[in-house]
Amino acid sequence: MGVPQGRTPGGQPDSVHCDEGDDRRLPAADRNTFIETHIRAVRTFLQNWEARLQLVNLGNEGKSQAGTDIILRKKQSSFNQGFHLLSRQLAEHAQHLTLPERVAEGEVWRRELGRWIEQAPILDRTNKRPRGYLGDSEMMRMIYANDYRGPTPVGRLLHKHSVSTPAGDAVRNRRALVADELSALANSRGPDEPPMTLLSVACGPAHEIADIFTTPAAFGKFRIVLLDQDPEALSEARENIGVVERQYPGHRVDVRYEQASIGSLLRSGPKRNSLGKFDFIYSMGLYDYLDKRTAQKLTNALFDMLQPGGTLLLGNYSTSNPTRTYLEYWCDWWLVYRTPDEFAALLSPDRSCGQSVDVGLDPSGSQLFLRAHKSLSPPASKQSNTSSESDGVGTRSNEGVLAGPQAEGSGRVPSGETMARARL
Repeated sequence: MGVPQGRTPGGQPDSVHCDEGDDRRLPAADRNTFIETHIRAVRTFLQNWEARLQLVNLGNEGKSQAGTDIILRKKQSSFNQGFHLLSRQLAEHAQHLTLPERVAEGEVWRRELGRWIEQAPILDRTNKRPRGYLGDSEMMRMIYANDYRGPTPVGRLLHKHSVSTPAGDAVRNRRALVADELSALANSRGPDEPPMTLLSVACGPAHEIADIFTTPAAFGKFRIVLLDQDPEALSEARENIGVVERQYPGHRVDVRYEQASIGSLLRSGPKRNSLGKFDFIYSMGLYDYLDKRTAQKLTNALFDMLQPGGTLLLGNYSTSNPTRTYLEYWCDWWLVYRTPDEFAALLSPDRSCGQSVDVGLDPSGSQLFLRAHKSLSPPASKQSNTSSESDGVGTRSNEGVLAGPQAEGSGRVPSGETMARARL
C-alpha cells in the first residue's frame, strides 16, 4: 500500500508515534488485518444505527427537523458510547504506526466509509476542502454551532459527534479565551490611555472580535488590524463586524483589513513596518500547519511587532490531543502537534530572555496557548539596539489605523483562570 501523493502533511512531527525500527511497530500483515476488521466493525455499527433510526426520516411522517433532533438528542449518548469504543481501539492501533503508515491507512478508511462521511457535513467538508484548505470559516461555523446537521439521521448523529469531540471543544474554548482576555485588557486601561492596538494573524471570520463589542463603550477601546490571505475570510470578517455595528447604531469599529500571506509578512520588513506595533497580537489555528522553522521565524517577527508591555498569544494543538487519530482517519485533517517545551522554544532565547513566557493547556486537553509578555524595558543587552529598532516601525502609515508608541502599562495580563498554566 503506497503513501498517497500530495496528502502527506509536510513537517509533521511524529514524536508520539512509532519511528522506523521501533520494536512496538506492527508487522504489515497484522496492520492490514486490523484495519480491514475494524472497518467492517465500524460499517456494521453504522448500518445497525441506520436500521434503528429508519423511522426517524427527516421531513417524513410529519416530523419537523427540530422534532427529529429532539429524538436524536435522546439517542446521541448511546451512539457516542459505541462510537467512542471503536475510536479508542483505532487510536490504540494507530499509536504503533509511522506517519506514512497512518496516511495510507487513512485513505483506505475514508474510501471504505465514504458513504457515511458524505452524510456528516463537517466530515464531508474536511474531506472535500472546497476552499482548498482545512479550517475554513464554514468549518469553524459548524464547530461553533455544535448542533445537528446532515441529510440523514445517522449523518446528523455523526456530525454532532464530530463537532463535540475534545478538538471541537478546543476551538470553542480558544474563541472564548481570546474574547475574555481582550475585554479584560481593555478594561484594565486607564481613562487617559489610548485605545488598545490589536493584530489578529490569519484572522478568518474573526468571530472572537465581534464577541468583544457587547456595549457601546467597547467601541472606543480598540484599534484593530485583521490579516488573512483568504479574501473570502476577510469578507466574512467584515460582515461579522458589520452585524455588530448595526446592533449599535452610530458606533463604528476601528478596524483595518489586510490581505497578506504569512510568507509576505516574513519576507517584507516594509510590510511589517507599515502595520506598526501593537499592544496585543494573537493567532489561533495557524501554528497547527507551520513547520518548526517557519513557526520560529513568525513567532520572533510577531514578538518584535509588540509594543513594550505588549502581549503575544498563540494557539497550537498539543501532542496530548485525544482526538488526533479521529481527525486523521475520519477528517483527513493532519496537524503539527507540539509539546509545551517545543511550543515555548519557538520564541528564540535572545527574545525570551528577561521576558514573561508561559504555556498553558485548555480544559479539553487538546490546545496549548503560548503567552509571551514583552517587558516595558528591553533587557540590558538590547538597550543599545532599542532606538534603531523602533525608528519608523511604530509610526503610522498614511492608510494605517495605528497611532505610534502607546502608553506604558498597556499590556497588563489578566489572571488567565480559564486555563491551567505550566510556568516555564
